[in-house]
Amino acid sequence: LLAVVLVVAVNRAREFLFRRAGLIMLILTVSAAANLYGPWRADQGRTKLDVQHTFTKKGVFDLSPESNVLIFILDTYQTDVFADIVAEDPSWRDVFDGFTYFPDATSAFSKTYASVPNMLTGTAFDNSRPFPEYFNEAYLGNSVPRLLKRNGFDVRYHAIVWAPYLAHPDVADNLAGFDSRDEIRWMRERETTLLGNLLMFRLAPFALKPWVYNDDQFRLRPPHAPDSAGEDSGELAEDLRHYSVDNDHEDFAFLDEALAFLNSGSDRPTCRVYHLGGPHAPFQVDADMNFTGPQEYAPGPFRDQSLASLKLMKIVFDRLRELEAYDNSLIVIAGDHGNGELATLDIR
Repeated sequence: LLAVVLVVAVNRAREFLFRRAGLIMLILTVSAAANLYGPWRADQGRTKLDVQHTFTKKGVFDLSPESNVLIFILDTYQTDVFADIVAEDPSWRDVFDGFTYFPDATSAFSKTYASVPNMLTGTAFDNSRPFPEYFNEAYLGNSVPRLLKRNGFDVRYHAIVWAPYLAHPDVADNLAGFDSRDEIRWMRERETTLLGNLLMFRLAPFALKPWVYNDDQFRLRPPHAPDSAGEDSGELAEDLRHYSVDNDHEDFAFLDEALAFLNSGSDRPTCRVYHLGGPHAPFQVDADMNFTGPQEYAPGPFRDQSLASLKLMKIVFDRLRELEAYDNSLIVIAGDHGNGELATLDIR
């Protein structure tokens, strides 16, 4: 009897849905379209100045011999891990002599996209308006980059991810503009390539996802920038590679570039934001700064890569001293958030 009741109920439900399928689809379509209102409204205030720029690497290692503000963001670095490292090896106190350590500093957000704008602007996203609207207004208000540029500083960024930074000439100097058809077409093709890779990864069967991901290189390659766009590839000659030999670790590439290209030739005071991978997963570097490839997602590798990040900073400090730029620089080292995913693995 119960089976008969279920069959009748299912058939009636199916008949109800079939008869009203058009209405249901209309409701779903209207609902989906309504979700686009927020991004559309945020986009209305944007001008060509807001969207027709992209970051380059030009000048990111040019420092002033007199005055610099250097902000190093070590992605996912945790204060408790730093404290443990210093407690085990007090010699790190000498490395960071002159720094002020804030052990209770906490990020306002758990992800980079919102935490970095908060750090550089002092304004937190409170979900009261679309994020793009907040993002533009925060950077173009009394943000650190905006205030420094107003006071004559040359402001440039070097980052492993560009989403949390505003490519606008009022807050950045290492920009390429897009005014010609070739430049605009290249920018659109680059974004289309990114979306294509994400779409392939999303739709690919699980067994094919590693092939699509291709060790973070993906399968669709972005087009080369036209010469007029001013894109700096940042390619490092093989004889200048020391830490990035036979690996594609972005922090090692940064370190080799810094050792090769850091100079004190800027005729303006500078602000540089260097956003590094730090101890962010995947864990691929041991405590002795050896590239190991992906390691287990566990507290040990996380701590080892955190220690390696400190050793990288020490090398950069030594280079700054060689250039006589260390004592003339205000240096900030910060993590943008912690690694909350490791909470169950006894990482606080």
